[in-house]
Amino acid sequence: MADQSVFIPEYDAHVVDGYDAGVNPFIGHWVPNPDPVHCPLRVAADPANAELDWRWRACPSGRPGCRELILDWGVLRWFGETTGSMFPDHEPVIALDGKQFAVYRRFYKPTEYGGYTAVLVVVQQIDGPVIFAAGAYYPEIHYCIPTLGIGQYGVGYFASIPDEGLAVAWAPCSQPTQLQGVTTSRLTSYETYDVRLGADRMHAWGREPDRTFLFGSRTFQDSLRGSQPQVVPGGLLFSTYAGMILRHPDNTDELLVPAKGNGNYITCLAFDRSTNTIAWVESDETNNNSDPVIWTAPLAPSASGIVKHEVTHYKDAYSFGGHSLVTNAGVALVPTSDSTMLLVRLSDGFGWKMTSEPGDMPIQALWVNDSEIAMGIYQGPGTVSQGGIGVDGILRIARSTLGPPNVPPTL
Repeated sequence: MADQSVFIPEYDAHVVDGYDAGVNPFIGHWVPNPDPVHCPLRVAADPANAELDWRWRACPSGRPGCRELILDWGVLRWFGETTGSMFPDHEPVIALDGKQFAVYRRFYKPTEYGGYTAVLVVVQQIDGPVIFAAGAYYPEIHYCIPTLGIGQYGVGYFASIPDEGLAVAWAPCSQPTQLQGVTTSRLTSYETYDVRLGADRMHAWGREPDRTFLFGSRTFQDSLRGSQPQVVPGGLLFSTYAGMILRHPDNTDELLVPAKGNGNYITCLAFDRSTNTIAWVESDETNNNSDPVIWTAPLAPSASGIVKHEVTHYKDAYSFGGHSLVTNAGVALVPTSDSTMLLVRLSDGFGWKMTSEPGDMPIQALWVNDSEIAMGIYQGPGTVSQGGIGVDGILRIARSTLGPPNVPPTL
């Protein structure tokens, strides 16, 4: 139970409005958000000891070097249907100072009224401690459960507040409860939120059907592509129908890579922070994202410094156009079908086609490093084409078990 001297919850940890809440989400010391009028969250005062660490088990198949997440706190259900995802769509794991941090949500047992008894948002070092956690019980979670982001400065959050608009705040990693700079905007945004902390500013954005709004940079930018902005050295990297753009700190834009046009656009991009290298996917949106192509180039401040390298074409049964592509340590990882994933070496295009565990559908690349790959999986009924699915597990595979590349480059 939470320390009552620190925070007295409005609801018992195991019963919410007469409904069994299942696992207690708030173990250890939790404190109220310092601005509860805007967002009545509980924030972990000692997140490393809140018993939120991931636990793992060997894959049921006995496959060498394979582990799966033990999801023992809840399920991904909303009104009886699977929706959403544990992880943000874009860069769910970020590398900082040689360590990798995951940003994700923990959904607890559904209520009979629809929704969840509790939701937490968590920043977890891979194979390390939790460094930030915040959350709320039902019905508070209907008011504001924020999206978290992490950067060199600390942790930021971005939440939609009923009748007020958008709230933005941040805290140093060393003082996770010291949220600062809570602000609101009357602009109402929905569908997707994300936030990143750059070297000297915080970037937060929320997408409406036709526009993506950027706070701390410009008021908004029309028609940003599905590949959300990336905070990179020298600015903010994103793509539009015009191509790949670097927004400098003075808010000027540089078109680094023009789109080919005629339906062929940059449909996803990722940034390798270990090598300062961009990886992106170009595909034909007018033809169901057919024939996706992975490209790469070292990051440069202007188009004249971009040296493009075509890595490989690949087959994508999902027609995602590279959605959820992640890159690190000179390789890129992307899901390719309801049972396969592709790991590609950016230097020469050689790759490894991997299969998931039986019953595990790989739908989101999460992270890759020198020793392993990690894929977000869906274990419920249905298919990607039917919709209504989200990540409800993690599959980790040791790269030492993959052997030599089994997919040559196709150019």
